[in-house]
Amino acid sequence: DHVLAVIYKYKAQLGKQPDLNGLSGMRERRRKMYRVLIVDDEPIICEGLRRSVRWSAFNCEVAGTAANGMEGLEKVRELKPDILISDISMNNMDGLAMVAAVKSERPDMEVTLLTGYRNFEYAQRAIKLGVTRFLLKPSRMD
Repeated sequence: DHVLAVIYKYKAQLGKQPDLNGLSGMRERRRKMYRVLIVDDEPIICEGLRRSVRWSAFNCEVAGTAANGMEGLEKVRELKPDILISDISMNNMDGLAMVAAVKSERPDMEVTLLTGYRNFEYAQRAIKLGVTRFLLKPSRMD
């Protein structure tokens, strides 16, 4: 539900409504597919998000996944996603440092951060970086 809310918000900012009923093949090809990057050091989280959301219903596609902040930083620069969903606590580079590094390059990118920790300092830092959503794991995906 929270991931879908991010997609709705992003599309609303662009003046578009998600099409939940699908489109004809020709109209579907002409519409922009929003690119999503998922970054988490737990493969089950990346795969769970990739498989549990019907991305195409929201004109989204998972462009890629990354296992840590450094890899995520490279993938953001390479894939240029519209939406980034990332864990905060990861090896090599945490999610907050990764967002800080790419937000100036991709200011319109919507960012959702995931964490297993109830740490208000994380939320404060995320807000300062322009993060769209801050979600506590585990999150219900029904």
